[in-house]
Amino acid sequence: MSDLSRVLTVTCPSNFNWSQSFFGSTGRHTVSFNQRDGISCTCDGFRYRKTCKHVNDPAILKAQCGWGADAFANVIYHEKFCPECGERTVPFYVGV
Repeated sequence: MSDLSRVLTVTCPSNFNWSQSFFGSTGRHTVSFNQRDGISCTCDGFRYRKTCKHVNDPAILKAQCGWGADAFANVIYHEKFCPECGERTVPFYVGV
């Protein structure tokens, strides 16, 4: 079995973290995502049940561009800026 080689690729920063604020029935809240902790919401429903309608709301989830998520599956990209949202891409190494 051969060893893996490290290859540099890039992805949209929204695949690592993002957040979106919105006004809900009880005031202003924020849905956020980070790679380590996953998705969360500041509403009481999420605080008590660890789930809420906001974390599945398409209008809120559109804040995550998500371009280049397949880079984690060893697809190699070289773009300096995300072609979907225009943010500067985040470089990281994958094993191929």
